[in-house]
Amino acid sequence: MSDAEDAAARALGDLAGKTPQERAEGTHALFSSLAKDERKAVTRTLFLSLPKHDQKTIAREGLGSPSGATRNAIWLIIVISFAIVLLGSAALLGAAVFWETKANATYFAKIETIVTVFTSVLAFLSGLLAPSPIKGGGADGSG
Repeated sequence: MSDAEDAAARALGDLAGKTPQERAEGTHALFSSLAKDERKAVTRTLFLSLPKHDQKTIAREGLGSPSGATRNAIWLIIVISFAIVLLGSAALLGAAVFWETKANATYFAKIETIVTVFTSVLAFLSGLLAPSPIKGGGADGSG
C-alpha cells in the first residue's frame, strides 16, 4: 500500500465510532490533504462506484443550465440558419419562374421540394413569433 492508502486506512479507522457529521468532516479534511491528482483519482473512483441514476443526477447538477448568454447565442444561430434557408429558397423560387423546363429532363432540385422547404422554414420562424401557451394569456386574455 502507498502512503496515501495507509493514511486513508488510518483516517477511516479513526472515523469508525463517530457521528455522520463528524465522519463527513473527517473525510473532507482527509480529502483536502491529498494532492490534486490524488483527489481526482479518489473522486473518479467514488463517482463510478455510485449507481448510474445517482451518477446522472450528480452530472446534471454539476453541469447546470446554460447561461442566458449561451441560450441567446444558440437561438441566434438557429434563427439565422433558418433565415438563410428561407432567403435561399425564396431566391430559388423567384429564379425558377424564369427557368425553362424541358420534358423528361433531370433537375438538381424539384420546385415542389423547394416550396416545401420554404413553407416549412416560414412556419418555423412564424412559430417563434406566436405567444407561448405555457406562459398564460388564454383565449380570453386571462393569465
